[in-house]
Amino acid sequence: MAQIYSLTPIQLLGCEVIYLTYNSPIEPLVPRRKYNRGIKVLEEFIVPFIHKALSLDPAELEKISKSERSFTFLHALAAYTRDPKVIRDQIIAVLLAGRDTTAATLSWTFHELAHHPGVYSKLRQEILSIVGTDRTPSYDDLKSMKYLSHTSTRRSDSTLPSPSTSASRSQIPHCHP
Repeated sequence: MAQIYSLTPIQLLGCEVIYLTYNSPIEPLVPRRKYNRGIKVLEEFIVPFIHKALSLDPAELEKISKSERSFTFLHALAAYTRDPKVIRDQIIAVLLAGRDTTAATLSWTFHELAHHPGVYSKLRQEILSIVGTDRTPSYDDLKSMKYLSHTSTRRSDSTLPSPSTSASRSQIPHCHP
């Protein structure tokens, strides 16, 4: 019996693009110079942080994990594995995934604020009363702004589900769930 996978049309397209890009006769013709330059810039930025985290012994990592303010995702990765390539791959994945979701969240928030001037006014008043106009907000400032927290996480409209397509394994031989 064929196993059925539920994939969105975008996921199916992604599988085909990956297959055609890496397993086709045109693969050598696909330009990668800009991509490789981008990866090099990312690596030059994150590798020193990875080395610094890996220079900590497990006891130091355990100590850091108990203090909330200085604990980072990088520390958690260094405690989980000592392989710099695994840590690098995870950090790049989070950076790339975070960029799009942050952009989408900010776009949606600004869209909603533009359509709700009362909410915008209340949010602006909270920010001005805590931070003022002449300084950058601190971490503690941001944590204390309750209205800001609720404004940036509140979603009044539900996200529409994306259409999905069911396909048997034989229909998508190049994708693995």
